[in-house]
Amino acid sequence: MFHAADYHQTDAETIAWIVTLAVVGALAIVINLLTLYTFLSATALRSRKHVMIMNLAAADALFGVTGIPVYLVYLIRPQLTLFYVWVMASRFCKVASLFTVGVIAVERMHAIVCPLRHKTLSRLVFNITIASIWICASALTVSGLVVLFRNVDIITFLSLASVFTPVLTITVVLVIGSCYIFIWVSYKRRRFHAINPSTIRERSLALTLLLVSGAFLVTWCPPLLYLSVIPNCIDCIQPNIQILDWFVLVFGIQCLVNPAIYCYRLPLFKVSLKAVIKRVFVKCFHPCCNTAPKNSSIRPGDQKVQELQKQPKVECN
Repeated sequence: MFHAADYHQTDAETIAWIVTLAVVGALAIVINLLTLYTFLSATALRSRKHVMIMNLAAADALFGVTGIPVYLVYLIRPQLTLFYVWVMASRFCKVASLFTVGVIAVERMHAIVCPLRHKTLSRLVFNITIASIWICASALTVSGLVVLFRNVDIITFLSLASVFTPVLTITVVLVIGSCYIFIWVSYKRRRFHAINPSTIRERSLALTLLLVSGAFLVTWCPPLLYLSVIPNCIDCIQPNIQILDWFVLVFGIQCLVNPAIYCYRLPLFKVSLKAVIKRVFVKCFHPCCNTAPKNSSIRPGDQKVQELQKQPKVECN
């Protein structure tokens, strides 16, 4: 499966896919690094409720750094070893993203259902949670490598993956669904009470993160279900290099969806991102025009956020 004998693409098709995936990978790296820097640089966004968003951006950027380049090498030199390396790199990044969207749902449920307890959580809890996400993703990746190094045939390898990965995904989906049901019930119970601005912001953020989780699952589940059914379905269309190309493209586009959702749903993020892009552009292309005071403790992103908070509408250049 996916070795040189199954490599039936013309040189023109291979070059087209290499260019397409290279562009998508570069965009995934740049956009997610900008997203991560925006959340870290703007004081209004550098809060505990955005920690998991930053972790998700880091996982998406890591897929652009590891998953897509390894697959591009596989397109140039189709070898079974490179295919296994790509599988492991993609699994590490995407499983980390899967765990992150699950933790996001749990964290939002705790923040909305038990707001007082959530405010008393220490930063150590969030640090341990993030570390646990990456440790679990590493453990699953290492387990796959152990199976391969024991000379297990590819049919057995795919059969094990076709059972374990869907079970893991279904568990996370159930957790996400349960958490957002609790959130919905909590808001229904509060509909007769006064709604303050803080509650409105929390509800808006919960809806934003629900869209992020939904977009991830929509792009993750179809390839997963296909690869899970194929080892047990002889009459189905067997995987080939063209199908694998489309799967990598879908995973790459998945890394670009979240920042677009943040720009649409989070006005503070949109304004801060514009300020960061303008700041980078000025430093790179017009360093003499950078008139910001050297000793200023307020970043350009923070200035834009403060303007947005003071005025109902702000025109951003």
